[in-house]
Amino acid sequence: MINRILVGLVAGSCLLSTGCSSEPTVEELARSIFNAAAENSDVSLSHKQAECIAKELLDSGLSQATLEGLVDNFNTPRVLDIEAPLVSDQVKVAATACIQ
Repeated sequence: MINRILVGLVAGSCLLSTGCSSEPTVEELARSIFNAAAENSDVSLSHKQAECIAKELLDSGLSQATLEGLVDNFNTPRVLDIEAPLVSDQVKVAATACIQ
């Protein structure tokens, strides 16, 4: 009986969080970054630079939910409110580290 309750709670919390999806991959985030840059005529990024930025962001400590928002639409991501002020700073740090 207790095991069934625990399984139900875990399953329910998984559905309430981000749909039980896994952390975005470097490739997924890099594709979103590259596509966002391609839409902006003032920005020119190589695939290698986009991958570097993606790696930096994945290692930045941003939540999975925020990273998923960046994957879905890097230009106007849906991110956690508490992390919204951090996102642009993390992107700047990542871009600085990857673009020379």
